[in-house]
Amino acid sequence: MDQLEYYIEYYNIYIVCGMIIAVILLFIIALIQQIKISNFRKKYNLFMKSGEVDIEKLLISQINKIEGVENHLTKIDKNQILLDKRIDSTYQKIGIVKYNAFKEMGGNLSFAIVLLNYYNNGVLINGIHSRDGSYTYVKTIENGKTSVQLSPEENEALDKAIRQ
Repeated sequence: MDQLEYYIEYYNIYIVCGMIIAVILLFIIALIQQIKISNFRKKYNLFMKSGEVDIEKLLISQINKIEGVENHLTKIDKNQILLDKRIDSTYQKIGIVKYNAFKEMGGNLSFAIVLLNYYNNGVLINGIHSRDGSYTYVKTIENGKTSVQLSPEENEALDKAIRQ
């Protein structure tokens, strides 16, 4: 029996070391599981913070909120389409040229203004200042062109507006 006791005592060290390693591994696993449970508990509390305990009621209320947001988004999309159509027809390109219509007069008191929409349709307003008075002329612009002859200043204002 002496030899048997010797082997038991000799292997006890390995058994104890193995058990210590197993306990350490089990402790690490338990710690990891505790962290996961803590994270899950935080998410659960965040989810349940509304005070409702019935998950089915909570999900139904969330679905109703989502449907309300979707309906509101659909209305916004329709309004956006209408606004896009309206904006294309508003004057958004402007070309202005100030000039001196008559050499004997000082200052650039005459002007040519072009107002165009997205499609380059709009008006050209030419204001000519002289000693006798001021005269204003309006010309229609369609697709960036007009059916009447333009002065160099009017052409410059039209080019400025189209290039915007």
